[in-house]
Amino acid sequence: MLAYARRFNRTWAAYARAGTFRAESERLRSVPVDPLVAELIGQFSTIEVFHAINTGFVAGGGLTGQWQHQALNFNFDRSVNPGNGLSLTALGQTASAAYSYSTRRNLSTGLNIFYSQLTPLLQGLDRSTIINGQIRQGQFKSYGAGGGIAYRLTSALYATANFETARVQYDSTLFGATRKTATVGLAFSPGEVPLRWR
Repeated sequence: MLAYARRFNRTWAAYARAGTFRAESERLRSVPVDPLVAELIGQFSTIEVFHAINTGFVAGGGLTGQWQHQALNFNFDRSVNPGNGLSLTALGQTASAAYSYSTRRNLSTGLNIFYSQLTPLLQGLDRSTIINGQIRQGQFKSYGAGGGIAYRLTSALYATANFETARVQYDSTLFGATRKTATVGLAFSPGEVPLRWR
């Protein structure tokens, strides 16, 4: 993995990284038996050892702008994820942008947008299906936007509120849903600088 970071001036800074990956697995899987053999033995599937190797590249980067009361961030990441319960080992790609604003004393607020995609790496377990004549590879996607606010109640205690709406889509099943969340709470953050959202 190679990484590089640079500050251009007092306001802007950036970083980038890149490398390669190799994902390897060996497991048992069920395969269909030749129809003629199946008619003779009455067994229509059998178990075989399946060995898969997957290689590719990973990368990431970001750009940050920092002012006295404002911050702007752009980030991208492409990396291997070990699994999330819905997909097994997968190649994940995420992109996001966030803006935040802080007053001198009491208030911080911000907005963000994001996109995320997971593509299965292990052949034979990617839950691919054919839908409307097209092969779907079981990609899991989500995108959305959110925002929040933090208000200083005491020197170290803040009231916080956050909201987010996101669309999630799992291609191989045509499953899709819109998720909306809102939270309120208290946060503890001692220091002279107000708590910054995100």
